[in-house]
Amino acid sequence: MAHDQAVLISQEQWYHGLLPREDMKTMLKKNGDFLVRTSEPKVGEPRMFILSVMVRQELEESGIKHFVIREKDGKFIVEKSTHNSVKDLVNYHINTRASRQNEQRMKLRKFTPKRWNIANSKKFQ
Repeated sequence: MAHDQAVLISQEQWYHGLLPREDMKTMLKKNGDFLVRTSEPKVGEPRMFILSVMVRQELEESGIKHFVIREKDGKFIVEKSTHNSVKDLVNYHINTRASRQNEQRMKLRKFTPKRWNIANSKKFQ
């Protein structure tokens, strides 16, 4: 995982940092809901960015797909889509909705806000 990318996206509402996979079921409810998180690596492996997307809400937790954002030669890749940054990659998938993985549509519709934003927004309502 590129440290520079982590710094660049740290302020994005859809970036949650280290977040366990188990927490996804409470955060991603409708088709297209998504977030980007950092993986908890196995010993000796680097941290990676993960794009988590609800693709089949009727399956609840089983309907969430987790896409590893690979980095190669300074580019960030999900499926066959290559971008200069993680932010560019997310924006591409929001704007084009043209992605396919195992015959299921990956449509990014609405990001899931960081938990502290959810808690703070309720205080001001």
